[in-house]
Amino acid sequence: MIRNQFKKGFIQIPIIIAIIAGVLAVGGGGYFGVNQYQKFQQEKVSARLKAQELSKIQHEKEVEAEEERKKQDSEIAKLKGEVVALKTRKPEIVKGTIAPHDYDNPSNTPSSGDTTSIIKQWRPRVAFIDCKIIFEGNNMGEQSGSGYLLGYDSQNGDIIILTNNHVMDVPIHNLYGEPLGITARPTSCDIKIPGDTQFATVYKEDSPFGVSDKEDWALITVKDPTPFMTKTIKNTSGDNCKSKSELGEKVLILGYPGIGDQNDVTATDGIISGYDGNYYITSAKIEHGNSGGVAISLKNNCYLGIPTFVVTGSLESLARILNVNAVFPN
Repeated sequence: MIRNQFKKGFIQIPIIIAIIAGVLAVGGGGYFGVNQYQKFQQEKVSARLKAQELSKIQHEKEVEAEEERKKQDSEIAKLKGEVVALKTRKPEIVKGTIAPHDYDNPSNTPSSGDTTSIIKQWRPRVAFIDCKIIFEGNNMGEQSGSGYLLGYDSQNGDIIILTNNHVMDVPIHNLYGEPLGITARPTSCDIKIPGDTQFATVYKEDSPFGVSDKEDWALITVKDPTPFMTKTIKNTSGDNCKSKSELGEKVLILGYPGIGDQNDVTATDGIISGYDGNYYITSAKIEHGNSGGVAISLKNNCYLGIPTFVVTGSLESLARILNVNAVFPN
């Protein structure tokens, strides 16, 4: 009787152990859940801060890009304004007395038909021309071509160079080198002749380029020629062709084609193939860079005109030479 009462007054040990285990399990689970929640919140805050930082960086980049675009647009607008002013300005033709050729030994003038001697005679007066457009310290365009030392101004020592008008139309590009589809007169041109170690530089503000509004020719006045250039034009000879060359006559082209030697002239030859207004049609090869060079009649050893452009057919191409008598009528 006593044993039964004792058993009713106490919880059995296995049951106590089960209760304690349940309490521990519930408590541990609760602790684990709180810890996970806190970690989740920290990661959420970190992700939000990171997103804000990335957004800030992206915004700064967009602002910087917009400022650069506005700066470039402003520069292009200024440059286009200059282009409009240049295109609407009346062409200026160089005026002055061009002295006759002053050469030391005229008896050494080669006879017609001797190609090697004729090249030696005319080569010193074929100029390499490299024109640039510099805008606020940036190179916004560059183009090269050829020219002919036409004459010497005895009044002030200037040298006159004859070239093509289109050599003086320099294509403009933006700061990234992308073409803008417009051209302008160069701000300066560097000029050099074979055998010289120096370039003579002509600046637009010091010597406006004289251009023709009818035919594709232009004059460059070199106000500060190198001593070698001055000596060369005084000591070499060459006359303009007086009469029109006939079909089949041989012609020699001297210049600085882009695929040729940029330090010395390249010579190509052909014949007079036909006529096109004031232009001779020739089979002689003319490439980009030859424009403005020298075309010589081998028959009469005289200056025929300015190699100007090429017309390309489906299989062949024929070049054009602007007749010197269209530039300086007899």
